[in-house]
Amino acid sequence: NIKIILLLALPVLSFYQQPLAILDMILCGIGILLYLKNIKSALLLLIIMPIAISFVNNQEENYVLSDKYQQVSKIKDIKLGNDSRSDIFKEPLNTVNQVKNDVFRTSIYSSISNTRYNQFYYDIINNPISIRNRVACLSNSNIFFQGMMGVKTIYSENIVPIGYQEIEKNVYQNKDVLPLIYASNDLFSYKEFEKLSFPQTLDTLYNNVIVETDQINYQSKVTETKLKVSVKSKSDYLGIIKLSNGYRINTKKKAKLELDINQDLFNKIMIIEFDLKKVKLIKNTDTSITINGVRNRLSSLNAAYPNKNTHFTYILSQNEAIDKLEIEFSKGRYDLSDIRVYTIDYDIIKERNQEVDTFKGIYNQNGILADGEIDVKEDGYLVTSFAYQNGYKILVDNKEVNSECVNKTFLGAKISKGKHQVKITFKPPMKDIGFIVSVLGILLLAFQGRCKKGEKRIERTD
Repeated sequence: NIKIILLLALPVLSFYQQPLAILDMILCGIGILLYLKNIKSALLLLIIMPIAISFVNNQEENYVLSDKYQQVSKIKDIKLGNDSRSDIFKEPLNTVNQVKNDVFRTSIYSSISNTRYNQFYYDIINNPISIRNRVACLSNSNIFFQGMMGVKTIYSENIVPIGYQEIEKNVYQNKDVLPLIYASNDLFSYKEFEKLSFPQTLDTLYNNVIVETDQINYQSKVTETKLKVSVKSKSDYLGIIKLSNGYRINTKKKAKLELDINQDLFNKIMIIEFDLKKVKLIKNTDTSITINGVRNRLSSLNAAYPNKNTHFTYILSQNEAIDKLEIEFSKGRYDLSDIRVYTIDYDIIKERNQEVDTFKGIYNQNGILADGEIDVKEDGYLVTSFAYQNGYKILVDNKEVNSECVNKTFLGAKISKGKHQVKITFKPPMKDIGFIVSVLGILLLAFQGRCKKGEKRIERTD
């Protein structure tokens, strides 16, 4: 018994500042000791703390408000085709898993989503981490991301990326995005791509197929820019101190800063990046900075799943010239260091759509992911925007070809010049085995405990 008590006391060294954790250990210890003295009901002490904590935490849960739910639920009458993706910018966290009629989306919030896709979303195409964790992949206005994923249609009530034109109220379309499936012979070495740094990776990835090859026939068009700005307005309580390599922000509550841009940025995509350092109160408070509607957040260390996001990136665009930066700072004191601004012409995205060979066919019908034809101008690669994993099968002219992971994330395969019939199917790995095991489990459950007449059942003993 002494040994058990000593073992139970060890965690106190780690949780000495958390009274509830210590109380839980004490109750568990008492319950176990009483149980060892044959007081079986003492095990009920083990469930007191979990029930109490669950009850308290559930009272603090922030559920979606009724009026907000009604707004979100009304976004269901948009006419969409299934030959492209669509995204909803309205309440992106609340609409993240909203799907309709097998229409492709880019957003997902799941603990078992494709790892490659999550890494592409955050580490390769550099979408902002806008909430406390980086498990959720939310709809956002990164035009490189929207273009690569073939997002032709968006619903938005505020921010609209460059290239999207309104077709009805709050509904926009962009015909310049890449097809869901296409072919290209613009190849770029995987090894050389790994040597590139953000944001030169963005247009290099967009205009090439990243595979194992020796080709490196592309030079990034991203240029670093010295931004010319003047202060238009600033919250009175917002403190900004110039540092040798950035600025120190100090504000007791949410604050705003509006800057006028004194240079021509028409038809330009702007990319901003900086490091967040010396964050005060990081254990208790999230830190966020929003620029032109794009938010980056560093979660507090006490968050359930801290995102550890200390490098903020923003990819900004709009159909009009970018003539101002509307910046919103969360309360706190923190430093912004190594601030860099880059620009690139939107034509880099617009022209890419005309350079690839587009697949024409049907999607998501009769259990087939895609079925149609493609006219390939030169030997190259068939490229999709479906995250690579086991279970895909690509048939070219009714013959299965080797699937590859292209662009570090997506399903692809080599394809030769000429017209081809292409069919892509997907069957979850181990589906058949899983089905058989499940059936066997049900049968065992149905027949467990049965015995012949007169036989003695096996009895459980302590």
